[in-house]
Amino acid sequence: MNQYVERTFDTDLIRSIISTPRLKARIGDATVEDFDPQNQENLYYISCVLDGSVVGFVLFHPFNSLACCQGHINFLPKFWGGALHELTRMAIDWMFEHTQFIKIVALIPDYYPLVLKHALAAGMKKEGYLINSVISNGKPDNMTLVGVDKWSA
Repeated sequence: MNQYVERTFDTDLIRSIISTPRLKARIGDATVEDFDPQNQENLYYISCVLDGSVVGFVLFHPFNSLACCQGHINFLPKFWGGALHELTRMAIDWMFEHTQFIKIVALIPDYYPLVLKHALAAGMKKEGYLINSVISNGKPDNMTLVGVDKWSA
């Protein structure tokens, strides 16, 4: 299996992925037009390629400082269920090798247990739990904080 990750500035590619109905439903108040790697140099869009096909991307943005960023996975639904956590792990490694970030976190609503399973399989660890911290399907939901740092990667 040939797989790799790389930073992309291809706005059309990113918007075509995030326009997929199941992914678009997960972006909350954002719009597809908000995803514009050509004009968002401080965001890192890492495309994930498996056997010659782009299967999605991982988006990283500064979280609370220039030392910590937050990640968001966006894999095309037709590839869900595979070993996509390996590509997420590769994206994490890419960030530590090519940026100043020393910590990556993700906040995962309880509504998405498979996303939590994915993050843990990619090497992230549970670091906290936030009660009533997000709205999922119109009602308060909890989130698990997961993270990984440069030295434990």
